[in-house]
Amino acid sequence: MALVRRLNDGGVTQFRAFLQTIRAGAEFQPNPAILFVDDYSTPLPQPIRIEARRFRNKYDAAAYLMNVLAPIETPGMGDDVGLWSWLALFYFDQLSPVGADGKRRPREDYHYIPGPTSREAQRHLLAGPFKIYGIHREKARLLLYPPVNQHGSFIWDLGSRRDLITNRGLVEAIDRLYWDHSTSRPKR
Repeated sequence: MALVRRLNDGGVTQFRAFLQTIRAGAEFQPNPAILFVDDYSTPLPQPIRIEARRFRNKYDAAAYLMNVLAPIETPGMGDDVGLWSWLALFYFDQLSPVGADGKRRPREDYHYIPGPTSREAQRHLLAGPFKIYGIHREKARLLLYPPVNQHGSFIWDLGSRRDLITNRGLVEAIDRLYWDHSTSRPKR
């Protein structure tokens, strides 16, 4: 268990540098200093405990984070760069797993640090699913079925169009048509 924090500007800069060193071939070495030292992160006004748990998919991650962060939920929380960067670093091992060749290949920075544009912010591997889950809850299970480190085709296709991804009727229809309740998996 750990207390959730927010990366400050120095922490975000360190996280970007950390991503670059891994892309340059360095081995992943978790750095708890970025996560827990006041030079790089700040505590939340209200203490929130979080587990270093494994998620089956984006849906599980979003549901867990929605539950854990509920005491501090605010309208703009899904866009809090410091919070989502801290969470991405905390779960980095899952968001950028080691490949079959034994190497870790992080994606673009905006997958871990929310970008300045809405398109980049939606592609964050945790904040994006959190927002979708916040709108659709259980009906988002098909959209959020891929592993936490991947974007699924539904999210990729719908996520680029805000009018589609926020359309509750459309997402419910997709869920009814393509979710298999007997197997708790997408239909073939």
